[in-house]
Amino acid sequence: MTAVDLVPGARGAVALSPRPHAPGAHATGAHAAGTHGTGELEDHDDGYQGDALLVTADHEIAVVAALRGFFQSVDGRYRWHGRLAAPADTPDALDVLAGARHQAVLVTPDGMSRCDIYEQDLWGRFKVSGVGRPPFAVDTTLPDED
Repeated sequence: MTAVDLVPGARGAVALSPRPHAPGAHATGAHAAGTHGTGELEDHDDGYQGDALLVTADHEIAVVAALRGFFQSVDGRYRWHGRLAAPADTPDALDVLAGARHQAVLVTPDGMSRCDIYEQDLWGRFKVSGVGRPPFAVDTTLPDED
């Protein structure tokens, strides 16, 4: 059984759980705690590391996502980006993405968001980026002004 299970008969309906071997795999309140997954996040960064589902026009692909996000003060928008890798048990899962840009929806246990998929790196991971509400939890509280 994988960490990403599709609900039969319901395209896009998923049940996701963090990988059991990745403590803190999905970050709720990572911004407030200052830590996430296996590394430190800067005070202004939010993020997610763990299993996700990538839904394109033609495919639903289980992926492992490493995502980060930040508020861009220049244009007032939240921007997020990262890398998508194939799970160890299905190393060829992302082959269908090679050679072209794709628009898709990325789904995590914390939410979903439209994204662009592009450029494969030397390790077979794909770049992913989006603007607006990310597919992971973000601290939305404002700091106290003294």
